[in-house]
Amino acid sequence: MTTDMVVREQAPPDRDRVLEPAPVPRWTYRDWRVPPGHGDTTPDAAQAARRRRVIHRILHPDQWHAHLEALPHYDPEYVYDEGHEYEDDWTTDPDYCWDGNHLHWRIFDEEGFLMPIPRDHAYLIGNVQEALCGALDTDRDTVLNEPDYHFPEELGRIAGLRTESGAIQTKVQPDVVVLPPGWHDGQLPKSRVLHVDADHPVPTLVVEVVSASTAGRDREGKRALYEALGVHEYLLLDPGGEDQSRPPGLVLDRLQDGVYARVPGGNPDLSVEGDALVLTPVFSEACDTVLRLVRPASDARLVCQWRDPGTGRWRDHDTDQATALLESRVEGRAEGRVEGRVEALLRLLERVLPESAYPGAAEQVAQHWAAHSLPVDAEARVLAAAAEPDRWRDHLRIPANTDRTSPSR
Repeated sequence: MTTDMVVREQAPPDRDRVLEPAPVPRWTYRDWRVPPGHGDTTPDAAQAARRRRVIHRILHPDQWHAHLEALPHYDPEYVYDEGHEYEDDWTTDPDYCWDGNHLHWRIFDEEGFLMPIPRDHAYLIGNVQEALCGALDTDRDTVLNEPDYHFPEELGRIAGLRTESGAIQTKVQPDVVVLPPGWHDGQLPKSRVLHVDADHPVPTLVVEVVSASTAGRDREGKRALYEALGVHEYLLLDPGGEDQSRPPGLVLDRLQDGVYARVPGGNPDLSVEGDALVLTPVFSEACDTVLRLVRPASDARLVCQWRDPGTGRWRDHDTDQATALLESRVEGRAEGRVEGRVEALLRLLERVLPESAYPGAAEQVAQHWAAHSLPVDAEARVLAAAAEPDRWRDHLRIPANTDRTSPSR
C-alpha cells in the first residue's frame, strides 16, 4: 500500500438503510504541493507536506526553477530558498521583494500552517521607525524600513545564511535600519538598497521584528551577519504569539571588541498594574536614549516607546496624541467630542472623582497626566481609585500638594 492511498473502513451496511458517501476532506495528503491553512488538516500532516515540498524542490531543481522563472517578479540574481513559497503575489520569504515593491508576505506558524502576517508585525515595524525618527530627531532618509541589504558571499558563509539546499545567500531585508548621522545619497529613500561592497555606510542600528517563521534566522544567522558587518547595535523585538503562547520580548546586542554583548533590560516590569504589559527599557547608544515595548491592555497593540531626555516622557505617536488631547482639555480648548482611549478615561475619571465630592481632583489628575504623559496602566489605576476613592492620590500616583483635595461631606 502506498502512502498516497486512502483507506476508509465502514461497518457492514444495514439492508434497509441507504448509505451516504463519506465526506471528502478539503485538503488531503495528495495535495502536498498546496500549503494548508488552519482547518484543512492536522499539524502533523501540514508539517509533513511542507517538508515534502522542500525535498521535491531540491530533488527536481529544473521543475522548481521553471516555476520561479514564470513568476512576474522573477529575479535571476536572487538566491531563492527551497524552504520558502514563491507565488505571483505572495511569498513566505521575508527577505524577498519585487523591484522595491513588497509582495504579500505570509508565514508558517509553529504548527506548520500558512497564515497572513500577524497584525502586530507590520504595525510594529512602522511604529519602531516612527519612534527612532523621534528619538534621533531625524527623518526617514536616515531611518529606513525594509531596505534590501546586499553583501558578499563570504559574509553569507560566515553567518551561515544558506538555503535549504545549501546555497549561500547574499541579501537580507532588515525591518528597520538607522544610518550614520548626516549620511544619505539622495536615492536611498526611493530604492532602499544598501551594498556592503559599494560606497554605502554600515548602519549604526538594525531592528528585526520576530515572527514564528523568522525567529531562528533573526536570532542566529542575521545576528551573526550584522556582527560580521560591524553594525554597532542589533535590536530584536518579539511581539509574542497572538494566542499569548509566546511572551513579547526585547533584546539589544551591542558590539564590544567586535563581538555582540547583551545589553541589560527588556524584561517584564513587575511594578505595572492591571493587564498592561511593559518591558524594562534598554539603553541604545545609537539613539542616545532608552527604548521599551508597551502594551496598554491585553487587547491593545504593542508599541515601541522612547524616553524624551528633555521632558522625561515616554513617547510614541499615540502617546503624543494623547498628551495633546490632555493639554487641550486642561486649557479648555477641546472642541467637539473626541473619541478614544484618552477621552473615555477622562469621562470615567470625572465619574470616579465627581466634582461635588472631590473638588478639583479630576482636574489635578488631567494636569498631572498632561505634564508627565498618560500612564500605560491608566485604566487599572482609575478602576482602583473607583474602588477606594478616598485613596485616589495613592492609586493614581498623584503627588500631594498644598491644595490637597479631600471628599466633601
